[in-house]
Amino acid sequence: MIFRFGNIAMIWPTGLGQESWATLEREFQISASCSASGSVFFQVKFYGASGAAEEWQASAGIGFELGLLPGLAARARAFFVN
Repeated sequence: MIFRFGNIAMIWPTGLGQESWATLEREFQISASCSASGSVFFQVKFYGASGAAEEWQASAGIGFELGLLPGLAARARAFFVN
């Protein structure tokens, strides 16, 4: 997944697009979108088990400039690989 999002800077040279990924059970979702001005927004969502007595969800987002993405992807790759 990290490797997939690491290529967004190459996929979106014009600064437009959206990419998303989710587990088969939809308990975890991550998406990234890019505006025409080169602003990237990542959103992560977690959902509790479907059908549980108490359902819950949590989400967080972060925004940054497209030019920062290769460095951030390299740091994330190093974190998850090690």
